[in-house]
Amino acid sequence: MNLTITPQTFNLLEEKVVYDSLFVPEQSSWEIVDNESEKTYIENNHYYIENLTQSRWNYYKHKMPDHTGDNWVITSNIEILSKDQFSQFGLVWGFNEKKEYLNRFAISADGNRAVVMCFQKDHNRVFHRFQKTFTKYKNENTFELTICKLNNYFYFLLNRELIYICEKSHFAERGPYFGYYIEPGLKIRSSSISVNKLTIEEDTKSGFDSLFF
Repeated sequence: MNLTITPQTFNLLEEKVVYDSLFVPEQSSWEIVDNESEKTYIENNHYYIENLTQSRWNYYKHKMPDHTGDNWVITSNIEILSKDQFSQFGLVWGFNEKKEYLNRFAISADGNRAVVMCFQKDHNRVFHRFQKTFTKYKNENTFELTICKLNNYFYFLLNRELIYICEKSHFAERGPYFGYYIEPGLKIRSSSISVNKLTIEEDTKSGFDSLFF
């Protein structure tokens, strides 16, 4: 089912941009790294990320604005430049500086799987996991990932298609950070990442629920 985020979908009173990436070297606060295990840089208004390790995932974070509130949308456009078919890339959120507990919404590099999960650092424990398989994105290299937090639910969209809904109690909300996730053997670049604050009617049931129930 293809869905686009609109005021009608969410019973929105207001949608306000509180963070929008500006991938310009002199103005961006995203991490720039160049060593034997990872490389990131900004070029032509894109953020490039490469994982050079054999077995370790990496992440790159930004602090969500303090005035974001409880209802928000994170959207990012990501392109695969080189890949290991079995590795994943995507977004992480809800963690603090210690990154003891994180949530992630990731896509496999072969385009066959989307995974949503809450996990402990180094994957020592997995507290929640959902996987969806498909074939229509098998040869795709560019993806739009959207995470929407609305009332008591999270909504996950891939290329504006709703693929999963889950109660927020299944996810960690330990801190204000969000960002990119990348596994070994991958190089990606992102043209944008943004956070929008949602103001909704008080009697809104729960976002997309009104479309299904």
